[in-house]
Amino acid sequence: MPIKGWGSTLWITEIRDEFRPGQAVYDLYSYYKGHGIIGNNPENNNIQIDPNHGPIWMSGFYGAYRSYGGAWDHGGPGYYEIWVPSHAWLRLRVWGGGGGGGWGGFGGGDGGGSVIHGYVGATGGVGGAGVNGGHGGYGYSGNTENLSGGYGGNWNGQAYGGGGSPYGGGGGVGQGHGGGWPGGGGAGMGSGNGGGGGGFGHSYFGPGYGRTIGITIGGGGAGAYYNGSAGGNGANGRVLIEWGV
Repeated sequence: MPIKGWGSTLWITEIRDEFRPGQAVYDLYSYYKGHGIIGNNPENNNIQIDPNHGPIWMSGFYGAYRSYGGAWDHGGPGYYEIWVPSHAWLRLRVWGGGGGGGWGGFGGGDGGGSVIHGYVGATGGVGGAGVNGGHGGYGYSGNTENLSGGYGGNWNGQAYGGGGSPYGGGGGVGQGHGGGWPGGGGAGMGSGNGGGGGGFGHSYFGPGYGRTIGITIGGGGAGAYYNGSAGGNGANGRVLIEWGV
């Protein structure tokens, strides 16, 4: 389980228990990256690589955790099944697809929902339509950090950008621009409105046995088409599964 974040005192025993559980290793020198203990996952970016890159600080370990046992990261719409082996921790993150941008009074398509079946899901953003931007999708069933996507821009005589997806892609900006991956809503065209951003769901679990996990990834909604041009497409959703040893 990741070491706690900023806001309270961090003890060397907490670092030991995360990276060398059951061992009496208390000197920080042993925890430089590059010694085979500290993984290169982004949460460990504040930990120094080796003594040649400067001193190592306790504060660099806030939010850090052990190296990955493996990961599965995908953004192509469809259904998948993967085998996750026995693990010390399991982290699941999902993004719904972004909604498509509208064109004048024509609405863009809704983004598809993404789900890790039995664990956590996120709905897609709603396409932009008429004088309204699309609503953002929302995360559900996760045990932490479920968030809603951004609302697509409202109409005021020009196309507005789409809504962004939390921790994911930003909404499209400018006439007919697509949303950023994952889950960003497409911008409107003409006087159309932007699509909503996909929702975000997150779950974290401790030790577990190997299992097969079913996954559905939603696609981005298509931008509304009119008179030879179209609103921006919403970006596809995403599923990121990580496990540690």
